[in-house]
Amino acid sequence: MIISNVGCGGCISESEAFLKRNTNDSIFFVFTNISSLKAWRLRMGDKLQQKNVYVDENNDFLFNDERIDSHPVVLQVSNPKKVEWDFGDPGNSFEQTIHIHNEDYSKMISKIFLY
Repeated sequence: MIISNVGCGGCISESEAFLKRNTNDSIFFVFTNISSLKAWRLRMGDKLQQKNVYVDENNDFLFNDERIDSHPVVLQVSNPKKVEWDFGDPGNSFEQTIHIHNEDYSKMISKIFLY
C-alpha cells in the first residue's frame, strides 16, 4: 500500500488506521509526501518501527500524477507480471479493495520492485 500524506484527508486517516490495526506483516506500507515528518512520527508512534513500514523521506514513491498522489494505492503483487491494484477511498475496506485496472502503471510497479 502506497500512502501519500498530502491529498484526500479521509483516505489518509483510514490508511493510517488500517496500519494501526493491521497484524499481517506481509502487507507492506509505503508512506510518501509527508508534510511534517515530526508530527507524523508522533501520530504513528511505534508502528513506524515495523519491518513492513517504509518511510519515503525522499518522495521516491511520489509519482507526480494527481490520481495516484492524492489517494492511497493498494497493490497486490503476485509476481511482476500480475499486479492487481485500486485506489483506497474513505469507507472502502482496504482488505477488500483490490481490483484489476487496465491503465499502464508500469513505472509505478517498477519502483516497487527496486526496493
